[in-house]
Amino acid sequence: MSLSPSTRIDRRLFLQSTAAGIGTSLCGATVAAAPTEEEEIFFRSARKLRDMLKAKEVSPLEVIKSHIERIDIVEPHINAVNFFPRKLAIEEAEVAERLIQSGKADWNSKPLHGVPVSIKDMYAVAEMPTTAGARFRAKNVSKEDATAVRKLRQAGAIVIAITNTPLNHAAFETSNKLHGRTNNPYDLERTPGGSSGGEAALIAAGGSPWGLGGDSGGGIRVPAHFCGVAGLVPSWGASFYRRKCVEAPHQFC
Repeated sequence: MSLSPSTRIDRRLFLQSTAAGIGTSLCGATVAAAPTEEEEIFFRSARKLRDMLKAKEVSPLEVIKSHIERIDIVEPHINAVNFFPRKLAIEEAEVAERLIQSGKADWNSKPLHGVPVSIKDMYAVAEMPTTAGARFRAKNVSKEDATAVRKLRQAGAIVIAITNTPLNHAAFETSNKLHGRTNNPYDLERTPGGSSGGEAALIAAGGSPWGLGGDSGGGIRVPAHFCGVAGLVPSWGASFYRRKCVEAPHQFC
């Protein structure tokens, strides 16, 4: 589904047409005007969506369907999604919605209840493909969630997409022979960066409010910069030292 380098779509026309006619850019920055409170659901941040869901201003099903529809619009252009579990996402959203409507949603244990999240194709997601862009892994389906994915799902997040990455996550552009090339939503002739390029492109295009990437030498930072989104890379050893601070503050803190 990737576009050839010679295929060019006018940037302003593409941004405006895929922004549902409101004149905002794909990442929520401006083309004609700044985003407003009336902006589309798919341009809201994960935190804002959580607050809206908790306040019953929107339902989990509305949020998930909005992002599914957005992916259907932008994906033929950017080719950021390797696996799209739309049926499962809708089913999980329906469950989340019933809990909210019945007053049984536990926002303390599940602070991300009903919030969609995308996952880079390097983390195992139960019953979904994990390929790292390698053709010999094309039929690899994970049996269980990676720790980070499991914690997100336990917190109530709903996986909306598995996103593209260069082969074995080892490049500053996102292209591989299994899934093809991911394009930057601002200019389809350019790269979104790598290795979390599928994540950055999808988030910038409004297909996901946030996602799980990976960075050992710029894999989150480079795509975030190229696509105009925020990328957070935790400090090396942060969790280890946080735990040790509790056990022996005089030695580690």
